[in-house]
Amino acid sequence: ARPDLVAKYEKVKSDDPRHTKAEFAALVEGEDQAIARVLKFLDESGLADNTLVIFTSDNGGSGGGDRNAPLRLSKGTFYEGGLRVPMIARLPGVIRPGTVSDTMVNVVDFYPTFAEFAGAKLPE
Repeated sequence: ARPDLVAKYEKVKSDDPRHTKAEFAALVEGEDQAIARVLKFLDESGLADNTLVIFTSDNGGSGGGDRNAPLRLSKGTFYEGGLRVPMIARLPGVIRPGTVSDTMVNVVDFYPTFAEFAGAKLPE
C-alpha cells in the first residue's frame, strides 16, 4: 500500500475504532485510483464503446476482523459472507450507468460471455 494512503487510514483508524485495517483500506483506495486511470484511458482513446470492463472479487472478506455484515460469516464458508461479492460491469451504449441487477452470476459464466462478445465460437 502507498505510504500516504496508509497514513490517511491510520488517522481514520484512530478516530473510529470500527476501522482496524488501515493498510487494507489504503490498498482498496489505491486500486480504485488505478481502475479510474484505466477507465479514463478507455474513454479518452475511444476504446470504451467496444470494451467490456468487469470488476469483481473472488470471495467475501477473510474473517479475523473483516466485517461482511449484514452477510453471514466470511471467505471459506458457504454462507453469503463467503460467496456473495459485488460485481461491476461497464459497456457504454449497452449497460446503462446506474443499472442494478439482482441476477446471480458465477465467474464460470464469464468465458462464454466474453467469447460471444468477441464473436468467437466456443469449442463443442
